[in-house]
Amino acid sequence: MILELDAIKEHYCIEEGFDRIIALTKGKKVFLNALRFERNSKKLYVLIDKASELGLTNLRTVKQQFIHNINSLFEEKFGKLVLTEKIDFFNKVETLYDDDSLGVVKELKFLCPSGTIRYEKLALKTHSHDLRDEGYHKAGMEEISYIFDPFYISMSFDHGEFSLLGKRAMINASGRKALTEGILTRSYSCGDYSRLLTVLEDA
Repeated sequence: MILELDAIKEHYCIEEGFDRIIALTKGKKVFLNALRFERNSKKLYVLIDKASELGLTNLRTVKQQFIHNINSLFEEKFGKLVLTEKIDFFNKVETLYDDDSLGVVKELKFLCPSGTIRYEKLALKTHSHDLRDEGYHKAGMEEISYIFDPFYISMSFDHGEFSLLGKRAMINASGRKALTEGILTRSYSCGDYSRLLTVLEDA
């Protein structure tokens, strides 16, 4: 595939003298979106295939289109929509952090009593295996007496990893948007998916 200079000059800096780039592709990317029904909780999850290729903005666009398509099919066949109620995971963030028997915390975003927003991530070169046990993090938490409002968390488990993608604005209880999005990674079977979703459900 040949990309002409006019098509890319606004986005790439090309050494003067070149007027085209030849791009090679390894093949078409396949994305598999799905609906997953968890029998134990009787909840239906919309799973959008990330495939390490899409940014969050594109993922949300794909999710909205996928939900619209599913609702259209159900409305046509049964005369009603199926994906109308959302699961709010916001209160799960603090519960997951507080329960040190659950997984390993890798990342955390939270609001301090001073109004400062903190983003902390477990460093690769550290003796701690969990952010909750990391010295710098513990010292900071002790300084504020563990009084904080977490809204984003990333955790790892034996059967995969997940992140709950909360935002600062979700802390305000009045009229806030629900936390309905998360990312599941490193899960390679239906059983792994179920175990991760069960952790969320039980938290």
